[in-house]
Amino acid sequence: MLKAISDCLKEGFNLEDVKIVKKEKITDKHQDYKKLHIYKDYILLIKGDLSYEQLHIIKKSLYELLKSSLDLSQKVKKLNILEKELETILKANEIFFSGEGSLEDFFLFLSNKKYAVVENNKVILNTGIDEFTITTSIGKLKKVNEFSTSVKKGEIYALKNGVYQIIVLNEEEVLDQFLKKVLKSRLLWLNKMYYEKYKYSVDELTGLYTRKQFLTDLPNFHGKSCLLINLKNFRFINEIYSTNIGDKVLAEFASLLRNTALTENVYRVFGDKFAIIFDEEKKSIDFYRNIVKFLHSGIKVYHDVLKEYVTVNIQTKFIIVRNIRSNFLEKSMIAFKKANYQDKELVFYEDTILPNMEKEVKSIDIIQKVIETNRVIPAFQKVVSLTDSQEYYEALMRIKIKNKVYLPREFLQTARETGLYPKLSNIIFDKVVEILKTSQKKISINVEITDILRKNFIDYTIQKIRRSGIPPKNIIFELTESEDMNRMFKDVQKILNILKEEGFYISIDDFGSGYSNFSYLTELPIDIIKIDGSLIKKINKQTKNLLIVKSIISMAKLLGVKTVAEFVDSKEIYKIVENLGVDYVQGFYIEKPKFNIG
Repeated sequence: MLKAISDCLKEGFNLEDVKIVKKEKITDKHQDYKKLHIYKDYILLIKGDLSYEQLHIIKKSLYELLKSSLDLSQKVKKLNILEKELETILKANEIFFSGEGSLEDFFLFLSNKKYAVVENNKVILNTGIDEFTITTSIGKLKKVNEFSTSVKKGEIYALKNGVYQIIVLNEEEVLDQFLKKVLKSRLLWLNKMYYEKYKYSVDELTGLYTRKQFLTDLPNFHGKSCLLINLKNFRFINEIYSTNIGDKVLAEFASLLRNTALTENVYRVFGDKFAIIFDEEKKSIDFYRNIVKFLHSGIKVYHDVLKEYVTVNIQTKFIIVRNIRSNFLEKSMIAFKKANYQDKELVFYEDTILPNMEKEVKSIDIIQKVIETNRVIPAFQKVVSLTDSQEYYEALMRIKIKNKVYLPREFLQTARETGLYPKLSNIIFDKVVEILKTSQKKISINVEITDILRKNFIDYTIQKIRRSGIPPKNIIFELTESEDMNRMFKDVQKILNILKEEGFYISIDDFGSGYSNFSYLTELPIDIIKIDGSLIKKINKQTKNLLIVKSIISMAKLLGVKTVAEFVDSKEIYKIVENLGVDYVQGFYIEKPKFNIG
């Protein structure tokens, strides 16, 4: 603009009158004006004499001025519209999320149109759209995220985002693009609200209520009955098929529970564990019987790689709680893991679990007291070589109260589940070290995966032995196998290598049991394997046991690993394992455990 004024003054324009008007505004009163087209439909009207060169200068200057002015005006106009719409959106959101309003308040901006709000394919708000239009729109939205369809003079516009869907029916005019953007913005807010509200109370995978919601609802369930369900083989489903198939199985199983339970109180309380609340015990029992029938045929899910449906068989275990109490859930979850409940498909909480738990509470008190008073003691059982005069002793954990001695089967599982086991293990290790200070015998100490993976295990063990002056070769760490061996193999391998380099001997206990893997013999620094006692006990009666033990001994000899046969409790078994070529024997036939060495 400054350039245009400067050019006019520089040339000394003598203009009587100058106007800029739109073409359609020109009338007869403008007939005395010179008319110059400037920009779009704008015309320059001039009175007075101007040369061609002067007209060219002013036309060029005013073109730039007018174009800039109009472009800026349009931007300001759009900005004002956007600001107004955004203010409306924010105000609506503020009302909605403050709890003062409702969905109707949230969609006031559509007051002159028909619209429907759908949550998880269920209509929660409808201002006048027929059911057929909504149903067909939802069907199409399952394939696309957004679409428009002409209808009479207007259109149907539908879009989805997460759990919410919006369908707008406008029969008067086509919806403009800006309004569609506003709709998307509102839809995002709706979904944000949904997930904020439900992410802790509704499980995303299964659509069932979560454990947190279960604990919130629990005070309202006192006196009612609860059916707890555990998918026993879910870990194997994940390993055999894949976690993707595992997720599909969980989703289908949850759908089965929800559709057959006839109650809204269905929860996913842990990964593969579910809870359903019923008004009375009979309904829990009836549902258990029905669901077992459904599960006989397995669960069908689509396999994305095979491009076909596969039937997955699931193994279930049930606990019925007759009268809900606040602390039953944690106790029941522990019961699901216990071996003594694994062979029972249905267990009644009040009849079986609660009495056992009361016994365990007493056991915990006993374990804590013996730890405090240092009444954890080692018993020693001799392990004898069949090829030379060598022998060593296995240190076995016992606890003693007054004159009664308790065996591991009476307290060890409880100690593991309550986190007290590491303290028992440390006490036994310290007492074995004290005995070795005055004895030249070799002693085997039982350790578990959880022992050696403890943060300070290596430092504590090595420093303790170095300070004691005991040769590391006099200690055998006998590692008990478990399912954790495969899962934590690299960590276990690293720690065993450190112990081996320090000079300790390494033994694997219960070799040949369910978790055994022959690759351990080549990948771990093993000196000795102790053949699983369940194979030895019946080796004189079962040919299969004999063949398995023979294979283990043969493989071990090829790899230079010594073998121990435990549970050698008779002369007959002794002769069998001797003929098979086992290196060491242990059992009542050799010597019973005692509280001293030698």
